[in-house]
Amino acid sequence: MEKILKTNKIENIESNIISFEKIEMIKTRIHELEPTMNNFYNYFHKNPEIGGEEKKTAEKISNYLSDIGVEILGDKIGGEGIVALIKGNIVDGPTIALRADMDALPIAEQAKENGLPVSDVPGMMHACGHDIHTSGLLGAAKILKSLSDEKQLNGNVLLIFQSNEEKAKIKKDGAVAIIRFLEEQGIRKNIDTFFGLHVAGFVERGTVIIKDGIQMASANTVKIKLEGAGGHQMDIRTLPDIDAMMSALKLELSDLFEPLYESGEAMIESVKTDYPAGPPNILPKYAEKTFVIRISSANYKEINKDVLSQIDSKAQEVVDRYIKKSESMAEKKGVVRPAGQMEVKISISQEGPGYRPVVHRDANLIKMTELIGQKSLDNFKLVNKSIPASEDFSFYLENFRGKEIPGVYVSVGGANLKKGFPPTMNHASNFQVDPNVVSDVAKFHSIFALSAIEKFKK
Repeated sequence: MEKILKTNKIENIESNIISFEKIEMIKTRIHELEPTMNNFYNYFHKNPEIGGEEKKTAEKISNYLSDIGVEILGDKIGGEGIVALIKGNIVDGPTIALRADMDALPIAEQAKENGLPVSDVPGMMHACGHDIHTSGLLGAAKILKSLSDEKQLNGNVLLIFQSNEEKAKIKKDGAVAIIRFLEEQGIRKNIDTFFGLHVAGFVERGTVIIKDGIQMASANTVKIKLEGAGGHQMDIRTLPDIDAMMSALKLELSDLFEPLYESGEAMIESVKTDYPAGPPNILPKYAEKTFVIRISSANYKEINKDVLSQIDSKAQEVVDRYIKKSESMAEKKGVVRPAGQMEVKISISQEGPGYRPVVHRDANLIKMTELIGQKSLDNFKLVNKSIPASEDFSFYLENFRGKEIPGVYVSVGGANLKKGFPPTMNHASNFQVDPNVVSDVAKFHSIFALSAIEKFKK
């Protein structure tokens, strides 16, 4: 079993959090920056770009960072990724890395009735809040750069604007490209911690979702392809029915893996099946179904291996059962079929390596982040639980070339019923959040960076 959880001595966390006066100062400055951040949000939301092709988004970010005097260390990383540096006032001070993703999804946006901006790009929208993430980090960049100019920043802050988190078009991962850049440039060795967050449209503003240990699930996709002879619809009872097989496989695998879902260990489900184009009275020659495997366990590699074995066995069982059913009916009807017409080829492939779980290995960082939320957000509510979603932020926290860097990834609520922004699910065409959550994002980045500098200072 792979050991991915670690224990550490609990520190006096309160001593790491910046003072009440400084938190209030940060909140005041962020409030003053709200028009700027909202302008960024409106632009990014109206002009969404698919992962790896965020050219206009990256240009907007680079221009602003340059305008406020932030040094850009690299661009066009893993597509259009950007790494920038705000230098602190102490030469050997800690280095804190803040990350925001900036890609959109190929989803057509529903019209809004509450005045929120709507995508100007047909079939493309920010359905996961990355426009909020990017706008909030730009606000934090302005705050932290101002503190540096005022000689009040006792460490360095790396700003990571990551391309292609969703991998909706380009399969190469944006986080991996950033990590390689940091390593090759000799930057990664100096990083003390990574911080990232995600807006959650399904919970109210002020809610913070965070958990020690496994925060988010691993993710892999498995494709099952069934290939047969095809034929005319009138022969559907006496030929292998690929559609029926796929339907049965979906239902039986869902039942088979339901105990894993109930236990919280894993979720294995499919939401789509691809068929060849053709008229409705033609039996398809093939069908391909994609299953997503999300595992929230330290044993994710072993569970994944067992899941693949069970998928393979179940697929063979279903196909054999339906072939026998077709053969029996053909025999009753006196229909003679060549052997090849009754065969179905099964192909099962896993796209890898997929995402690892997001693992919080430093309990002190988790406690510090909880306190930051409590001290900085209105209507604060703490939810200690993992989420069965996945995120490539996991790669930032993995051991790479002998160095493992601790970090925190937190979800912050974005709904606001009082202002007319009801809960919505990320990745849905009606996804929306209260745009002022951008201030919560900026607060978290700014206050985490300053507090983490205190925690990791020598």
